Amino acid sequence: MFVALAILSAIWADSASASLASSALLLVIAGSAAFVARFLNADDLLKTLDFGFKAVISISLAVALLVPSFGITRRVWTNGALEGIYPHRNVLGYVVVLGLITLLYAPGRRRWSKLLWAAVYVGTMIWTGSATSAVGIGMVLILGIVFRITSAKDARTRVVATLLVLASGSVALLAATYNPTALFDALGRDETLTGRTEIWRGAEFAFSLRPILGYGWNSILGEDTTSGRLILPYAGWYTNSTHNGYLAVALQLGIVGLIIASLILVRALYCSFRLMLRRGGPFWAWSVQVIIALAVVNAVETRAFLDFGWFLLVLISSKVLLEKKVPAADANRMSPGYL
Repeated sequence: MFVALAILSAIWADSASASLASSALLLVIAGSAAFVARFLNADDLLKTLDFGFKAVISISLAVALLVPSFGITRRVWTNGALEGIYPHRNVLGYVVVLGLITLLYAPGRRRWSKLLWAAVYVGTMIWTGSATSAVGIGMVLILGIVFRITSAKDARTRVVATLLVLASGSVALLAATYNPTALFDALGRDETLTGRTEIWRGAEFAFSLRPILGYGWNSILGEDTTSGRLILPYAGWYTNSTHNGYLAVALQLGIVGLIIASLILVRALYCSFRLMLRRGGPFWAWSVQVIIALAVVNAVETRAFLDFGWFLLVLISSKVLLEKKVPAADANRMSPGYL
């Protein structure tokens, strides 16, 4: 339904050709993800993704070291930050977060190798200077501990450890709420999140003018678009991103599209979490962490409903559908994670 609505939105989009081209890409990505889910088992999927993430991180580091004029940004505000083969440091940081999640759950017995790669990922994140990826990696580590706790055999251990994690999380949340300025300072950001809040205000205003079906898929940014011109007075420039994937969907496909997209995300998370508890196995723990990461990062960047984020969502959703055809007795009961 989401892709179908995106295709139909070409009717009211500022640029029908651009809208159709981007919608076709959504369809191709979804088809590719469903194909991969059908023909690769869970372990092979994790192995393949793990290899892919390691490859792109290695290439990015090599490019930065060998061709720094290409792999290291020279922008005023982010001078010296690692970008590698990606157009922005935040994109590389996003890949690092997904790579670290995959590393934790990919099959492998050599723990020293995983620890070495974990250090590479963390070092890469530090070099990017991306606050978003720093928060993402912190979340990955916390969830990894939580999943380890839930897989403990002793009930008392699970209860005590869970209470400790909840208490620690509550204290951290209260501290962040009480003094948000200190949190922003620690992340190297101001209270506008480097101008994001102004863009969001403009996007919300543009959305209020076309709340039902939006402005059409891939027709919301730039000086040639209606919504782009509406956002301009708030942002001060023609922005190339709303820096919020939910607002981006709402602008493009209205409240109808946002509801459909949210249902896809929530259903994938719910089913993955349920399968993790009922059947176990590293794949479902990985799926839960990936979806949570996509959902959180999508609040400050546009990630979950296009490109690789969309691929992962469809991949996991397809695996959920296929898993329902497998008897519970045949499911893999391995504990969540290998590391």
